[in-house]
Amino acid sequence: QRDHETLSKLHPPTRFGKHSQLYCCPVADLKRSVKPGTVDLLLVHLPAYVRIGFYSQIAELADHVLRDSGVLVVAVVADAALPERLDRVSRGGQEFIAEFSLLFPAPIAELGDPHYTDIRRVALLVLGKHAATLPPGGDVIEVPAPADVPGDGLMEITDGLPLLVARFANGGSVCIPNLSDNRGSAVAAVKSGCTVIAADEDQSVIDDVVREFSGLARDSSNDPDSE
Repeated sequence: QRDHETLSKLHPPTRFGKHSQLYCCPVADLKRSVKPGTVDLLLVHLPAYVRIGFYSQIAELADHVLRDSGVLVVAVVADAALPERLDRVSRGGQEFIAEFSLLFPAPIAELGDPHYTDIRRVALLVLGKHAATLPPGGDVIEVPAPADVPGDGLMEITDGLPLLVARFANGGSVCIPNLSDNRGSAVAAVKSGCTVIAADEDQSVIDDVVREFSGLARDSSNDPDSE
């Protein structure tokens, strides 16, 4: 409790609405800033350039913030890296539950690379505590191509991540520790009525996301169907 109060003063969150909080801090501080046992979905997408030790930090974060029924979902692009990722993530006390897949209709763009590789499947490691359960539906989540992208056009991995909010969050709380690589999921979570707890070490990223949140709120208030 003392750590939570101290870190909240050092890293006061940017708030949106009554519940959503966005922190400008590293993952280690996010762990101590968030009350334990308050998160339903911890969603992580880490590009290949992130150091492997970051997965251990994610494991510690999951052990701290997840409810007993909550799940940790990690998107892993390179299948060759699955065993090591799974080992490091599970060290925090989470048990491996299942492997899901995001299936894309077109080649996926490599982040930070102007070219692309013909990878249509992204593995999702799903872990949780003893009371965690899987949502209904199959273990393959198909990502529809946006209307403005041709059938053979490029899609980013992040285009599919918002679907995980709908599948795993169940309208609860979503924690996103690397907001710059997963801002679409945060926007999707707010749009679906979830609470968002997110972090990034770049305050400008947080400011951009809050502006997107505010845009959603304005659109909702101007929508006659919302009345």
